[in-house]
Amino acid sequence: NALEAALPAAPKESKVIKVKFPPIERGQQIVLRTQKITKTYGKKLVVPPTTSSMERGERIAVTGVNGAGKTTLLKLITGQVDATGGAVDVASSVTLGYYSQEQEQLDPIATVFEEGRSASSP
Repeated sequence: NALEAALPAAPKESKVIKVKFPPIERGQQIVLRTQKITKTYGKKLVVPPTTSSMERGERIAVTGVNGAGKTTLLKLITGQVDATGGAVDVASSVTLGYYSQEQEQLDPIATVFEEGRSASSP
């Protein structure tokens, strides 16, 4: 077949990366709740009083124009920024993570594999 002749030969040895995640215990139905959480910087209200909840298995998109407070809201939820008012409750079985859009946590000379390995437990 002419098509097979044009394709490069398959490598003789394949390298496989195996990723294993530990089993997760089943937690509460409500995994995250914000109760009238707010954030101001000086007199500027960045996050107006926000009340919401997230259930296990649910996915949520945070959308809005630049400067609307999306990143601040996520930092409030993850505890990177203190709220001016209100509260964030995270279920005890939940581990929060945050990957910044500026990527300041990444090592600029590390490979993707090295960054993944450094972020995982042994």
